[in-house]
Amino acid sequence: DGIRDLVLSLVGSEMCIRDSDEVWKLLSDADVLVVPSLWYETACLVVQEAFAVGTPVIAADHGALAERVLHEVDGLLVPRGDVTELYVAMLRTMYEPELLPNLQEGIRPQLGVAEHAQLIHAVYRQAAEHLRRRSSGSTGHRGEQGPGRVSDAPGTSLVERITKGRVGS
Repeated sequence: DGIRDLVLSLVGSEMCIRDSDEVWKLLSDADVLVVPSLWYETACLVVQEAFAVGTPVIAADHGALAERVLHEVDGLLVPRGDVTELYVAMLRTMYEPELLPNLQEGIRPQLGVAEHAQLIHAVYRQAAEHLRRRSSGSTGHRGEQGPGRVSDAPGTSLVERITKGRVGS
């Protein structure tokens, strides 16, 4: 009950869905977002939203959360269900003065809706071109130029550009 009372005192007397502007403000005002999920998350949009406003994340180290949060880079990962380690991670953000600024510096730029749509379009375009080449007997090669090419930058695959946040470059 103590933690619930603390949370309620910080966000209001009733837990409810708030308008998006207020949610963004709460996220940007927070020192850190804590996501101790016991269940496997699929998209972890709340992590992406926290990162979009420069807020580091403490999360359980499983599923998509562990894929999204880089331990000691843009957040902290704790073993799923380990309340003691979660508590220690939260204490670290309060008592290690350089931790939060370092984690904030480590947050990578997030894709916006238009960039994400461009990325999905590029993946489908590449898949369609690959199927066309395969059905015509032509396999193409990495250095191929033109629409549907395997790589938009010499020696850089689409997956490499996605993971490095350089979509469209």
